[in-house]
Amino acid sequence: MTATVRYKTGSVRAHEVNLDEIAFAVDTALSWDGDFPEAGKGDYLVTIGSIDSDPEPVLVSRRYTGAGDAGNAARIALGAFAERRGYKADERGDVLDVALEGFGSGPPCWVERVDRVTR
Repeated sequence: MTATVRYKTGSVRAHEVNLDEIAFAVDTALSWDGDFPEAGKGDYLVTIGSIDSDPEPVLVSRRYTGAGDAGNAARIALGAFAERRGYKADERGDVLDVALEGFGSGPPCWVERVDRVTR
């Protein structure tokens, strides 16, 4: 099972979020389909690192209800990222470790940073 990894936190102003640079948006219902509002207060920008790509920003949208805090936003973004990439998770939703050639095993993706979106 993937160990808990510490990540940096901060904040970013809504007008600084460039939606063209976002890998995808996900809401608290774990959906990434449909229309999302522009980034704004109540959203979180979560940067996900992975073994097969450079870090990617994921917008956790307040489309229906806000994530509530950075930890919940991190779990939502990581779970959605893992699902989109086909990484396996356990019954609690924790991403399972994979074999890493020459290194043993480790997480295929992880949270690097969580920024709360402000006005």
